[in-house]
Amino acid sequence: SKLFDEDSFSKMVLTLTAIANNSASSSGYVCVGVTDKKKDADRIREIYNVESQKYKSFFICGIGHEIGSFAKDLDDFFRQLIQRIKTQPISDEAKDLFSRSIRIINYFDKDVVIFRTNSLSAPMIYDKKYYVRHGSNVSEVPPEKYPQFFQSYNKK
Repeated sequence: SKLFDEDSFSKMVLTLTAIANNSASSSGYVCVGVTDKKKDADRIREIYNVESQKYKSFFICGIGHEIGSFAKDLDDFFRQLIQRIKTQPISDEAKDLFSRSIRIINYFDKDVVIFRTNSLSAPMIYDKKYYVRHGSNVSEVPPEKYPQFFQSYNKK
């Protein structure tokens, strides 16, 4: 059986913190079970024999192939996601926000996990560092940019 992809999960949580840090009023989503690259959809078909549903520029592959490999059912999968959020190197406030905002929706007959994020009263920290997201890139805020980062964050 396949194991939960801890690295991808950690990158996803890092991405949520980076999206929240873009400004004092940022919000955004990370969708699991959706890819924007055909090669990723093809890889899922090769490994799991799952056909993706193309929608605009996205491929909906769902998470069903992952649930069966380490969770009993969708509810167990959901519980495991919340447990894993609690182990991430983020604040308790961020853990609470991410845990409360998880939704599992059925789209094109596939289960997709949607994580919502929004900025908190202060920038979110991930493993003692600050990150922002621009387009599809997540980048660390270097210490010399902290003054601008905190200043821009506080402008409402």
